[in-house]
Amino acid sequence: MTVTDVKADLSVSGASDDRGYVQYSFSKDNGATWTAYQDSSTHSFTGLTASTAYQFRHRVKDAAGNVTTGTAVSKSTAAAPEA
Repeated sequence: MTVTDVKADLSVSGASDDRGYVQYSFSKDNGATWTAYQDSSTHSFTGLTASTAYQFRHRVKDAAGNVTTGTAVSKSTAAAPEA
């Protein structure tokens, strides 16, 4: 995970399914809201607020519709650069 003052890049690995199909969804607020499911295991949150703590999470859905949610990761954005 890479976090700047306004952006966080998330990447997860290790998810698998016996049919070879999984989709991913991401949250920046500990699961209160989620992105739509996508095939990519990476996601970028942009427009974040500088010097703010976020609780990032991911969830994985397999071909049968089973959903597994990952543990929250706490990260704070950096301070805004001085003008």
